[in-house]
Amino acid sequence: MKNIILSISLFFFITSQAQELSVKSFEKALMDIEARSNIVKDDVGEPCALVKVSVIGLKDVIFEGNVDSVCHKGNEYWVYMTNGSKRLTISHANYPSLLYVFPEMLAQKTTYRLVLERSDMNLPAAEVRIESNVEGAEVFIDDISFGVTPCTVELTNGEHNLVLRKKGYNEEKTKIEVKVGDGIKQRPVFVQMYQEGTFSYKGISYEMINVQGGSFYMGSSEKPSGSFSYEHPIHEVNVKSFSIGRTEVTQALWKTIMGNNPSTVQGDNLPVNNISWEDCQAFITKLNEITGKSFRLPTEAEWEYAAKGGNHQEGTNFAGSNSLSQVSRQGNLYPVASLKPNALGIHDMSGNVSEWCQDWLGRYEARKVFNPKGAERGVQRIHRGGGFDMEENFHKVYTRNYSRPKEVKASIGLRLVTDKE
Repeated sequence: MKNIILSISLFFFITSQAQELSVKSFEKALMDIEARSNIVKDDVGEPCALVKVSVIGLKDVIFEGNVDSVCHKGNEYWVYMTNGSKRLTISHANYPSLLYVFPEMLAQKTTYRLVLERSDMNLPAAEVRIESNVEGAEVFIDDISFGVTPCTVELTNGEHNLVLRKKGYNEEKTKIEVKVGDGIKQRPVFVQMYQEGTFSYKGISYEMINVQGGSFYMGSSEKPSGSFSYEHPIHEVNVKSFSIGRTEVTQALWKTIMGNNPSTVQGDNLPVNNISWEDCQAFITKLNEITGKSFRLPTEAEWEYAAKGGNHQEGTNFAGSNSLSQVSRQGNLYPVASLKPNALGIHDMSGNVSEWCQDWLGRYEARKVFNPKGAERGVQRIHRGGGFDMEENFHKVYTRNYSRPKEVKASIGLRLVTDKE
């Protein structure tokens, strides 16, 4: 994802001076029980004292003296020192060494706070609130951990690198340009996070849902009179893990990538429609060139597995319900993700537009198969889920629809898939 420079416009005047470290304050932290509750012992087995050294935006600080161990936590360094220590030398590549003599000998199992100042921070730092659509994302600024979202941090003048990380989501990077001075006001920075595989291009995002692989029974369990012959026989299928679009591809995304909109009814948040299977291949090729990813159409087996809820299969006729009206609206296109999703959080797998799959149409066999790709050749390509102008039966999770790959229909669109790494 391209970096975005976020500017916090607080003007300042800076006088030049040599860079150095100095002690702002030192105190015994009477209410801090860290040194007592999580005891660290020195080489002779005696409990250490803990000095929590606070310095804003400075990594790779070196501590020397009667130091047992050092732990870096955000803007703090937890320095464990032997009982009775009196001196601590603090060094950094950009500053002269600082020798600090404690006003009293350090006592074991006691926590102290030592606050350092940097001379290149001769004006107050700007308080910046870091927010995201995802709570609990780890916040790293200039490679230093500042906690999790949402949080408020103090940043010095200049440009800072901001990184947000959380398991299951893409790592998001951006730059914050801070200018500090008197009358500082809190300026929030919002970072949008996306699930793994999700991407954003020119402000248009496409969110992916991770689907854990597994086995399911593909096809219809109804008697042939209640379904179509191509849905039989029901058979066991095993699929690998993959990621699938939470929604169908929108017109906004199609326009951004292709520069046109073939849809019959137009609106950015409506699914793109009126496209052929070959049109989809051209779109995916260009999308992959732009994003560097490997999007594709789902296989028919992947589509049905996801529609049925993957490892959380609901046993419903439609994707998320036994009532089509809960998951689909008939008559025309409607905004994606505006109705009830299925058990995996995927929207519109029954209704809105039928969705092209990669497979050629072929007959099922009564045997267990692994990651089937459909027939090797054929005349018609599969599309699944039923469109807004199709009868109710065509929206069932097992119903197979098909058309020629060059054929354009108002009721057909697409949804993207990627292999899960």
